[in-house]
Amino acid sequence: WSAAGMLPLSLHFSFDVMKSFLAGGHDIDEHFFDAPLGGNIPVLLGLLGVWNSTFMGYHTRALLPYSHALRKFPSLVQKFDMESNGKRVTAAGMPLSFQAGEIDFGEAGSNGQHSFYQLLHQGRTVPADFIGFMESQSSIVDEEYTTNDTGSLDGWDGEVNISGHDKLMSNFFAQPDALAYGKSLSDLVQEDVPENLRQHKVFPGNRPSSSILMTKLDAFAVGQLLAIYEHRTAVQGFIWGINSFDQFGTEIGKVLAKGVRAQLNASRRRGASVQGFNSSSGFLLEAYLSHRR
Repeated sequence: WSAAGMLPLSLHFSFDVMKSFLAGGHDIDEHFFDAPLGGNIPVLLGLLGVWNSTFMGYHTRALLPYSHALRKFPSLVQKFDMESNGKRVTAAGMPLSFQAGEIDFGEAGSNGQHSFYQLLHQGRTVPADFIGFMESQSSIVDEEYTTNDTGSLDGWDGEVNISGHDKLMSNFFAQPDALAYGKSLSDLVQEDVPENLRQHKVFPGNRPSSSILMTKLDAFAVGQLLAIYEHRTAVQGFIWGINSFDQFGTEIGKVLAKGVRAQLNASRRRGASVQGFNSSSGFLLEAYLSHRR
C-alpha cells in the first residue's frame, strides 16, 4: 500500500490501474469501520478463523481462488497472516494459554483439486476459503462447448453445453457442498457401488468452508481482497490479545545466519575449522565446505 510498492507497480501497470487498486482497499477499509458486525466481512472471517482454530482445533486453513491470475494470492496471505499472528505471548508479554495463528496454504482451485483436495475431503479437516468470479477475466470470447457426462445427473441430460468459465465455476459451487455434505455409506449402497469399494468412497462431510463470490477480477477487486484478508488477520489478533504488528520470529534465524557467514568466510579464506555449532549443523557445514565444484 505504501509508495515503496505503489511506485514501481504504477510504472509497470499505470497509475490509473493502481489507483483503482487503492480504491478497492479503501472501499473495504470503510466497510470494516462502518458495517455492523453481523454483516462485516473481515470480522465474520476473523471470528470463523478463531472458532475453527482455537475452539475446534483445526489449525490449518486453505485459500482456494478459482482464478489462475490469483495463483500467488494464497502465498501473499500466508506471509502476512502467519508473520502477524504466529505468536506465543499476549501483547502484554504473558504466555498464551492456547495456540495462536494458523497454517495458511493454498493454490488456484483447478490445480489444487488434483493435489491436496483428496486430503480435504477424506483426510484431515481443513477449513477452506473459496474465491470465485461471475465474469471471466479473459478478453477472448469464451465459446461454449459440449461435455458428455456419462449418464444423467439428478434429472439433467448427460450432454451439457457450457462455457469454459462456467465449467470452472461449476467446481467452485460443487466443492463446498461436497465438503459440507460428503457421501454416506447408505448413499453408496443405493448407487450400487461394489461392497469392497464402499468404505473407500465414503466422504465424512461436515467440513467447514466459506465462499466469496465477486463480480470480476480487476484491480479494484484485488484491492478489496487484500484488504479483506489483512483486516481479518487484525481481527483475529485482537481477539487473541496478541500484537499482530511485530515479527520478532523472523529475526532469530537471520541473526544466527551472521555467525554462519562468518564461519564460511573464515573457512574459505583461512581454512578455519568449523566450531561453535551443534553437532548436526556442524556436520552439515563441514560437508558443505568440503564440496568443491
